[in-house]
Amino acid sequence: MSEKLLEVRDLSVKFKTVNGLVNALNGVSFDILRNESVGFVGESGCGKSVTARAVMRILEKNSVMTGDVKLFTDNQEIMISAYKQKDDKLRSIRGGKISMIFQEPMSSLCPVYTVGNQLIEAIRLHSDKTKKEAREIAIEYLANVGISRPSKLIDEYPYQLSGGMRQRVVIAMALSCNPELLIADEPTTALDVTVSAQILKLLEELREKHNMSVMMINHNLGVIAQTCSRVFVMYLGRIVEAASVDEIFDHPMHPYTIDLLNSIPRLNMARGGKLARIRGYVPDPLNIPKGCAYHNRCRSCVKGTCDECIPEMVEVRPGHYVACSCAGEV
Repeated sequence: MSEKLLEVRDLSVKFKTVNGLVNALNGVSFDILRNESVGFVGESGCGKSVTARAVMRILEKNSVMTGDVKLFTDNQEIMISAYKQKDDKLRSIRGGKISMIFQEPMSSLCPVYTVGNQLIEAIRLHSDKTKKEAREIAIEYLANVGISRPSKLIDEYPYQLSGGMRQRVVIAMALSCNPELLIADEPTTALDVTVSAQILKLLEELREKHNMSVMMINHNLGVIAQTCSRVFVMYLGRIVEAASVDEIFDHPMHPYTIDLLNSIPRLNMARGGKLARIRGYVPDPLNIPKGCAYHNRCRSCVKGTCDECIPEMVEVRPGHYVACSCAGEV
C-alpha cells in the first residue's frame, strides 16, 4: 500500500462576518497518498477552495480553523495546523513541500515584475542558490512546462503573455522547488478547450516525472475522470461521497453525486432534448438546513430522517464511502 503524504482530520473553517459566522467547512477528513492524484468536485460554494487554502494555511484574517492537518515528509510528521499563518516554519512548507496553482494566473503573478524576477525569488526563498543559479533553474522549469523560448520569456512581463502561457508560468513557479504535494485549484479556468487539454496533460506528465501527489479541485467531472484516481464529492462544507474514479462513475451512491453525473451533457442526447438539472441552489452557509444539507434538493428525501439527522460517512462498498441515510436505495 502506498505511503501516506497528507492527513486531514475533522477540519472545520468558519468566517466571522457582520451577519454572523459562515460555516465554510464542517468536519472534513481525508488522506492523500504519495504519488497519487485525487479530485475534489462539487458546485461553487461547496468548500473545495477553502479546503485547499486551509491545508496551505492561507485563509483570510477573519477565519477560525479547527482540526488537524498533518504532512508526512523527510521521515517526520509535521502538524501544519499547529502553526500560526506567519510562522517561518510554515513559510518553508509552502512552496517547498506544498505548492498551489490558483484559479486565475493573472492574479497569481505581479504585473510590475518580470516572469524571471518572480520565479527567481521563489527558488531562492526555498534554497541556497545564487541569483545566477536560480535564473538557470527558472529557465529549465519554463522549458519543462512547454515554453519554447524560455530564455527570452523569462524577461517578459505577465501582461505580454497569453492566458495559457501565464498558466504555464504559474505551474513552473509551483514546481520550481520540487514540492511533494501540488494543489491545483481550477487550473484551467478561463482557458479555451485546446489549451485546457494541454495544461491537464502537462500536469499529469509532470506529476509522473517528479513523483508528486496532486490535489485537483475542479467542478468539471470530465477533468477529474481524466486526471485523478480517487474522488471526494463535497456539498456545503462536507465530503458526502469518496471512492475511486471508476466507482464514482459506475456506482454513484449519494443522490448529489448522481445528480451531478446526470447533469453532464452527452453526445447521444436527442435533438432538442433538455439537459438534466439539479433543482434549487446550494443553501446559505449562514443558515445550514437541519439534517442532511442536501435534503431540500434531493429527489429521494425521506421525511423524518433526511431532514432531521446528519448522516455519518459509512463504507458501503470496499473503498467506497457515502454520507447518506438512503445510500444504495437511490
